[in-house]
Amino acid sequence: MYLMTGTLVGFGVGVTLVAAIADYVFRDEHAIGMSLGLVVAAAGLMAAGLLHAAMKRPDKDWD
Repeated sequence: MYLMTGTLVGFGVGVTLVAAIADYVFRDEHAIGMSLGLVVAAAGLMAAGLLHAAMKRPDKDWD
């Protein structure tokens, strides 16, 4: 269920966000590569931040 939800949200939001950035930020419909790179970089940073926030400190776990 988690995988299905993540996939549907990713396909729905990801594609729309790439197209919106190409149209409204770069103002060029041929800038799909740059907008895709921007979305992937932002998603990667957000994923790294969420992973860092979710991790527990190892020295606290052993006590």
